[in-house]
Amino acid sequence: MRCLRVPRLFLPRGGFETWAVPSADSHSSDQEFWERVAKTVGNAPSCFDFLGREGESGEALRGKMYDALEEERLERLGRGLLLVERERKSGTRFGILAAVDLEKYSCDPSQAATVRGTVPPTEHAKELAALRKEAILEFPHVALYYHDKRNRVVRWLLGEDFEKVYDFRLMEHGGRIKGYFIPDEDAYMIVDEIAPRGEPAFAVADGHDEIAAAKMHWEALKPTLKGKESKAHPARFLLAELWNLCDEAVPFEPVHRAAAGVDTEDFCAFFSRRVKCKRDGDLLNVSPSAHKCAADVDAAIREYIGGKDGKLLYLHGEKEFREAKRGDTVRIRMNMEREDLFPALKGGLAKETFCLGGEEEGRYCLEGREISYD
Repeated sequence: MRCLRVPRLFLPRGGFETWAVPSADSHSSDQEFWERVAKTVGNAPSCFDFLGREGESGEALRGKMYDALEEERLERLGRGLLLVERERKSGTRFGILAAVDLEKYSCDPSQAATVRGTVPPTEHAKELAALRKEAILEFPHVALYYHDKRNRVVRWLLGEDFEKVYDFRLMEHGGRIKGYFIPDEDAYMIVDEIAPRGEPAFAVADGHDEIAAAKMHWEALKPTLKGKESKAHPARFLLAELWNLCDEAVPFEPVHRAAAGVDTEDFCAFFSRRVKCKRDGDLLNVSPSAHKCAADVDAAIREYIGGKDGKLLYLHGEKEFREAKRGDTVRIRMNMEREDLFPALKGGLAKETFCLGGEEEGRYCLEGREISYD
């Protein structure tokens, strides 16, 4: 059975600028950020209503989704894929929106999986799974990496004349986004072509807890289904945008480290005896690729700060790396090339090995589909 499925998509009937919002996982503790988002959205129809914010019940979320359908705020595009074009400072990147089969997903490196989770789920995934149990629609922000060195699929799609279904600027510095509908006659060819051979074929880039939650919900639901029901039930699948890791405009950066609250000279001497690196002032450049040495780096930092007041920090992207510069902090620059990712997945990745480089790089909640027969 295919790893990818051609979904039936929903889009808002209008007001895309207020409909599309950052995911609840981004800026999760930044109250000021979410106050700005709420002010931007106002009373307009928005995915902001479906984020499942803290304290909201699944029943309340379900009611909002029914209201959106009954009040005809959503337009059904029919069965097809989307070619997503997003303009960022780093360049214009392209993604393909499809539905991924959760039966093919695993976060356990000891299990064979076509779709490999790269970050263990947190407790938040359980909360999302409880909300998904009550939901009738999904508007996820999941993104998956795939490997297409020649970028064959996207280049072919760009040569076709597909209908543009949205074109607008995302809030909160998300850049400009355009979507082109790929009808089913072309879509089925794409899902057969895009999945590389071998396992894993896809790696989770964004929405780690969300895909883990969808899997939890599906595993709980599956035993209640009879016969062929489990093969086509909508909850078995999850919308995800597929990004070609070989495209330099697609975000991919190593997660850097810092040891905060330490004596610079003493720490650098200690760390250099345990991990191969070069020093540049208060900065240590680690030589081995992050996927090979991240666990050793973390172990060395924890060993040093054990019994002291220091702290291990994970720095996601260059902005966080620059902002971590202060007198009592040693920053540790990691390195990891794009080509390292898929080979490294076969042995499992250490915690916090790569990132998108900034919260604004992640997918926004925008497109939707049904996940229940209710």
